[in-house]
Amino acid sequence: MNSSIRNRLLIILLSAVTVAWLLSAITSYFEFSYEVQQLFDAQLEQAAKVILSVSKHEVKEHSENSNAFIPKVGDIEIDKKEFLGHPFKNKIAYQVWYLPDKLITRSASAPENILSKEKRGFSNRLIDENLWRVFSLYDKDRTILVQVGERHDLREQVTNIVAFEMMVPLFILLPTLTVLIWYGIARAMRPMDRLAEQVSSRNPEHLDPILSMDIPREAAPLVNSMNNLFERLSRAFENERQFTSSAAHELRTPLAGLKAQAQLAFNTKDESVGKKALARLIQGVDQSSHLVTQMLTLARLDPETDRLEKEAFLLSKLFSQALEIFAPMALKKEIDFRLVKNEAATIQGDKDSLAILIRNLLDNAIRYSPYGGKVNISLGKEKEYALLRFNDSGPGIPVSAYEKVFERFYRHLGSNEPGSGLGLSIVGRIVKLHNGKIELKKSDLGGLEVIVQIPVIA
Repeated sequence: MNSSIRNRLLIILLSAVTVAWLLSAITSYFEFSYEVQQLFDAQLEQAAKVILSVSKHEVKEHSENSNAFIPKVGDIEIDKKEFLGHPFKNKIAYQVWYLPDKLITRSASAPENILSKEKRGFSNRLIDENLWRVFSLYDKDRTILVQVGERHDLREQVTNIVAFEMMVPLFILLPTLTVLIWYGIARAMRPMDRLAEQVSSRNPEHLDPILSMDIPREAAPLVNSMNNLFERLSRAFENERQFTSSAAHELRTPLAGLKAQAQLAFNTKDESVGKKALARLIQGVDQSSHLVTQMLTLARLDPETDRLEKEAFLLSKLFSQALEIFAPMALKKEIDFRLVKNEAATIQGDKDSLAILIRNLLDNAIRYSPYGGKVNISLGKEKEYALLRFNDSGPGIPVSAYEKVFERFYRHLGSNEPGSGLGLSIVGRIVKLHNGKIELKKSDLGGLEVIVQIPVIA
């Protein structure tokens, strides 16, 4: 099952925020650590200067009272609170040397040996398996050397405390951002939730457009597509209802006639009457079969859907095949049936539906032409269209009825030929599905001329 947009956004945003938070936390920690280490170094340097200032007085007293220096322990107590603002007393170890090698005084935490061999500036030294940070400072006469040191582990302890205190806001920020992101996505997705609820709560007959007042801009194409779909479905259902109603009406009459002829043939004792009734019954069955075939064809050719499998082929071949089928029908009515032109034209279309189109128009032309009449047909090319012309010498159709004949089950009054009124409706749908054009006009032969244009590809 595909994950929801909400979950995807949460995963993406929370992952991005978490990565950014981690990078920020790591960067901040190292920056804090560096700054604190710099601060400690500054405090070591400041402590060394203070001790050097005090030590000068001590050295002067020793030099006046005695020639021998007795090292003192803890004479100078350094309170780190003075420098760092935190209560870490006696963490700084110091030594005061009277050069070249006389130890004047030292702190209780300092060793008896010199803290560092470096006599100037900062250095690191391993003493009793502990790493020390040492700062060395001479006086102006280079007779007194002060060395101040701190153990690295103690510095790290203070560094971690300070860094943690400064990073507390970052630890609070991550869950806060998580809650805000979750709330923001939930709020932003509310219109989509309402849209889903609106669609899911609809019944199949409710095909009104979806109201898009509160729909996000990103969802507008989806809503518009759904509204277009609802509109097409509404038209298709309405066409289906009309088709079903009309089909039921059109079938009722021939079925009633079939029943009447069957009853007459069953009840009559006159053999000739019975044969005539059976002949009419057979004729009625043929007409009903033709009507049903036409209705099924019309139902399949729904212009609201694209169910045709189109391919490239020569339209002239379908034209020739249809002529062979209807030649006997024209011959039976002694009709002058002529193929005026059959030019090669390649189109992209559905063979079956275009064969139905040609058969319907040929059937109409021959059916409505009188005995001994004329039917002229032709296939040519004009610009980007294949041009099919069907001319007959029948009674024709009034100009006022040109639009109506494409409606389902419409039959022009005054026509003596049986039919379903679906032939031109089917033709109109096939032309529409092939992006073509159809035109009716008075024929030079006296009847009707049907002109069909289908786009060509060669």
